[in-house]
Amino acid sequence: MCTPAYIERIRQRYFGKWVCGLCAEAVKDEIVRSERVVCTQKAMAKHMNFYKNFKASGPHPNPTVHLISALRQILRRTLDSPRVRSTPKSPTKTRTKIHGSVLTTSESCFPTSLKGCDEGNTWVISWIKMEAGSRNKDKKI
Repeated sequence: MCTPAYIERIRQRYFGKWVCGLCAEAVKDEIVRSERVVCTQKAMAKHMNFYKNFKASGPHPNPTVHLISALRQILRRTLDSPRVRSTPKSPTKTRTKIHGSVLTTSESCFPTSLKGCDEGNTWVISWIKMEAGSRNKDKKI
């Protein structure tokens, strides 16, 4: 459960809007991926536009295919983004342990029904790895 103080901080950060963690990460990604400096408001507008276009496509008859399509689009956007390194050392390599409780949520800002998506997740992960491998062959790092 979120505290009122936490909710207030999130609303201040995102101009009065209650933004879930998934959307907050997407807004941060929009800021990082931009070739020029983008403020948080513009990044939010870009993300909301992306979401509206995503929702406009309507419900997919097969939720698994819909999920795969969304993951493909996210992967392509990520691979097409310029590489940015903000720290000289990868944060995943640090040896400090994080203590405390983990917050989870049952919904994102974009509620969609993904019933039946548990079947084939192994295939989805394999496809993502294959797609990433084939896309990286074409890029010079």
